[in-house]
Amino acid sequence: MKKIILFLGITMFIIINCKGQENNCTDTELYTIVFEEMKINKRKAVEIEIGFQVEPSHIEIISKLNIFNKKELEQFNSQTENMDYMLCSKLKKQVQSILSDEIIKEDGSYIKHFFSQIIFLSDSKKCILNKTAIKNKNYEGGKIIGHEIIYIFSLIDDKWVLIDKKSIGMS
Repeated sequence: MKKIILFLGITMFIIINCKGQENNCTDTELYTIVFEEMKINKRKAVEIEIGFQVEPSHIEIISKLNIFNKKELEQFNSQTENMDYMLCSKLKKQVQSILSDEIIKEDGSYIKHFFSQIIFLSDSKKCILNKTAIKNKNYEGGKIIGHEIIYIFSLIDDKWVLIDKKSIGMS
């Protein structure tokens, strides 16, 4: 009897955990739009990370760009404080279809793409931050060289549309 209860408890935990991850899948369409804008589907990538923590200096830059109204900026700031994102299975499959080690250069260098979780600014406006960095399979350490971009989406006629993208920094 104890084994049955334990088995049912573990099964329920797994189901709840899987369903919790699926909730994050509601906006994979926005990542698809960004991937298409970057042509990352055709160019392929060696490494993609989704859910990176936004740096405070970039939050400050975004605040000064005047791309959000006061309420949207408050939403942006509150959501970037505690970003904790788990990839859902649908997005994992999409990312896996993009990855390829064939584009690593002879010296071991490649570009790594980082994407934030989707940041909800309002019912009709969202954004994603993207950062790229040059990495090397043969060498650990050194300076990361790359850039950061914010992609802004708006809900137009019940469809998410990329309305703006801004460079927010170079490293």
